[in-house]
Amino acid sequence: MKSDTKPIEAPAQSDPDSFETHRTRYETLVQEKNWEEARPHIVRALAIRPEFAPAHNQLGIYCFHENDLGQAETCFKKAIQLDFGLIEAHFNLGSLFQSMGRMQEALPHFKEVVTANPEDWETYNRMGMCCIALKAKENAEAFFSESLRLRPDFLDPLVSLTALYMEQGRLPEAGALLKEGLKAHPGIPQLHFTLGLVLKTQEQFEDALGEFREVVLRDGDNAEAFNYLGECCVALGMEEQAEPFFAQAAKMDPEMSPAVFNLGKLYHDQKRWDEAIVTLEEWLRQETGEIVFAEHAPEDDGVHGLVYDMLGTCYAQKGDYDRARELWEHALSLNLDQTEILEKLEWLPQPLLRPVSLTIDD
Repeated sequence: MKSDTKPIEAPAQSDPDSFETHRTRYETLVQEKNWEEARPHIVRALAIRPEFAPAHNQLGIYCFHENDLGQAETCFKKAIQLDFGLIEAHFNLGSLFQSMGRMQEALPHFKEVVTANPEDWETYNRMGMCCIALKAKENAEAFFSESLRLRPDFLDPLVSLTALYMEQGRLPEAGALLKEGLKAHPGIPQLHFTLGLVLKTQEQFEDALGEFREVVLRDGDNAEAFNYLGECCVALGMEEQAEPFFAQAAKMDPEMSPAVFNLGKLYHDQKRWDEAIVTLEEWLRQETGEIVFAEHAPEDDGVHGLVYDMLGTCYAQKGDYDRARELWEHALSLNLDQTEILEKLEWLPQPLLRPVSLTIDD
């Protein structure tokens, strides 16, 4: 919320109940953020001069702080009705509408603000946020870009514009923007994390590794960053270095299924069958609620089938062919077009038939 108060000195020996006295008093109290004591002076000033738009704006701010949003809207609209050029009231009414999710109504008031003050970087950012909510992404990009041009170190539009670029697959632009942002905000984990994601998606794993390392150095509780560190290590052929990262991520957040999956797959690939079984079955518990597999097969997403396949291999290597067969058959129930699993099933020893007695009981 923006106030239009300017410090003024009360005239000597002024009337204690005059408009100027109450105005001077409430402006002083507003600057001190003492809204409770300011309110009666605002009300009294309006009783004396109901046409004074700035006081309606101030009363609107008070109502907003009190969460009386309906009355705040009335006050801001009254201020604008009395003085359409009162830019603070336009900003406040726009901000109120934005907070209430009424983005379409907010935009015209923000437009009045930037028309009067083209250097208002904060309002351009708010306009961008409104456009994002309205799915007007081209306009949002323009507003965020202008906000960032006016205030290059303003973090909010940088983050929003980066998210927009990433959503549109414009990864080089997102990366360049984040690198510029880190010059103004060195060491912010959020920026390093997002840049790491951008670089990882572009398969620039070594650079991504450096960004995720910066994240965990500054935010040691970021389980996602530890998991991504592991994924980058695997992509670079550094499986031994990946294991502690996956393990740390899974330890910090036991419900973080990507880290549990990655750790189980790593154990499988390293032929550590017992550890792979424990870890992959834990992943299935998290995903399906069952110890081994769900009663009703989920839609095949490629991951569940892979887990059943890996578990089948683990049990086959341990000599538990019945369990291996069960798991591989379950993988096939998700996707019949898996030639490799069919070949594995053919490779398995056939179950022994129960001998049939030819003796006739008396």
